[in-house]
Amino acid sequence: MTIEVRTAAKDSSKRLWSDVVNDVATGTVARLRIPPGKIAGKQVNWRARATTGRATGAWSKWQSAAVPADDVTTAETSSHAAAPPADAFTLLTYWESTDNKLINYRQGYWDRTKDEGFGNVKIKQKHDLDALSAHQMTKHPLRGIVPDPLIMTRYHYLATSYRHKCDGFLWWKECYVAESRNTRTIMDFNRESSKYEGTLGVLTAYCEGMTVCPSWMRASFGAVLLPVPG
Repeated sequence: MTIEVRTAAKDSSKRLWSDVVNDVATGTVARLRIPPGKIAGKQVNWRARATTGRATGAWSKWQSAAVPADDVTTAETSSHAAAPPADAFTLLTYWESTDNKLINYRQGYWDRTKDEGFGNVKIKQKHDLDALSAHQMTKHPLRGIVPDPLIMTRYHYLATSYRHKCDGFLWWKECYVAESRNTRTIMDFNRESSKYEGTLGVLTAYCEGMTVCPSWMRASFGAVLLPVPG
């Protein structure tokens, strides 16, 4: 099976990446991983075709995908990435999302030089958010929950955070939305029992279109009680 990714749905467009997976048995699923950074932050189109012996099939219809600019590289998605620290998979807390899925929140790590990592350390140090932010974003994904365009075990929780401002006093008090930010939390429900129990959990949580979220966002989420594993 040959798969290629291009900038547009036409043969003359720039090819961003292509690869071949061999020996795909009938009725099975074949997976290819795109190297981190190849298509991050791009609107892309991809297609595939099969080859059996000397016979090559026609290309499939073009499929489109929007890939977030934030690169959620982890040791599980990049063969060249260095091994994460020993405590990276430590479970800090957990909760249930709006779609009744168990959300694990792990210590994680972030390599600033390589911009690689996941979990709490990356979310705090790179995006200035925290566990309360990720909690609210998975509890209130008002813009929807969408599957990752490339990795089957991942889902994107799309929310919006609002900063309210109030003027006046008592009966004359009037509140309005002063600012809002669209947010994205990326969950990975992959299981790898040799490294951690249960699913991997929150990979990252960030504001779309910017690296560091506004300082008002963390304060606005308020005090949310989260279960702490004992």
